Amino acid sequence: MEQKAAFDAFARDFIKYCLDDTVISLPQNLSTGSVDKNNFSLEEVKEIYENCAHKSIANFLYLFDQKREYYSIVIHAEGAVIDLVEESDGVVGELYGDNGWIARFSTTGR
Repeated sequence: MEQKAAFDAFARDFIKYCLDDTVISLPQNLSTGSVDKNNFSLEEVKEIYENCAHKSIANFLYLFDQKREYYSIVIHAEGAVIDLVEESDGVVGELYGDNGWIARFSTTGR
């Protein structure tokens, strides 16, 4: 039962940080459908989707920053094994900046 409880604890936090917090962060008029969606250009819709994707990824990593005593991200790659959260002073921050993961690895240009 300990494994199930641990799995459920992670699942609960994962949904809160990655799904719920992302959806809640959307502008109220977009999440309720009260705006005429025909008024958005393709570029505006693309930007909304990109912002949602970025927010979801940031929220996912924030979960590990905030709950580091419970969860870790262990990476086995390039012949090394590292705990990503322990190696970083703030794993969410790894996403941003000129040398951040998004700038270095994203193919969407953002």
